[in-house]
Amino acid sequence: AGRNLVIGGNFSSVDGTPRARLASINAAGEVTADFETGANGNVLALATEPSTNALLVAGSFTEIGGQSRIRLARFDNRSDLTTFAPQVSGAVYSLIPLADGSLFVGGDFSVVNGTSRGRVARLDPLGTLDPNFNPGFNGQLFGLTATSDGKLWAAGGFTNANGIPQRGLARLSQALPAQESLTLNGRDAVWLRSGVAPELANEPRLYTSTDGINFVYSAVMFRTTGGWRARNLNLVAGQTLYL
Repeated sequence: AGRNLVIGGNFSSVDGTPRARLASINAAGEVTADFETGANGNVLALATEPSTNALLVAGSFTEIGGQSRIRLARFDNRSDLTTFAPQVSGAVYSLIPLADGSLFVGGDFSVVNGTSRGRVARLDPLGTLDPNFNPGFNGQLFGLTATSDGKLWAAGGFTNANGIPQRGLARLSQALPAQESLTLNGRDAVWLRSGVAPELANEPRLYTSTDGINFVYSAVMFRTTGGWRARNLNLVAGQTLYL
């Protein structure tokens, strides 16, 4: 989506311009002409993949952009629909992109790619179902969020989470680790992230401090292989880096 704002929901027009449940708006507040992709069902969740600038779309649709996509779709950085095409039996309400390129999805479904799943699942970057992640909930999941250590919080209309009585809110641990490291190489700082650490929606920023109380902005970090990098930092002895 670049620097444009993408909106989704249950609408047929935006500012008088026909748009079927999905639209892009530029910095001037105008509906863009180059993103006319429509969905035949509600769009319930949107997320971006910073590593590729791809747009992930979820909802109750079975067709988007004139092609079959069963509740999940991905658009590349040119706004073209990709081959990412997992099939989900019910509505998807929440998306959590992860640092390793995989994706948590939650909603009101019982089958993903032909395999039983209890309203939550993990997909790899190609849309293949993770066979080792199979918790179950007895009610809809409306929201998911992942913490930096890879634990997954779920909220919804359930009373049982993975066989344990739990009403409306639950936390799941992960068999896979969330890994990250921050290193200095001369005047460059590199923050590598992998595993089930949640992906970032925006570029991280570096701050420095000598006392842990007063912080000074240092640099914005940019994408590098496996994480983020900041170049040409002006650091002095005794400073600590903060993200």
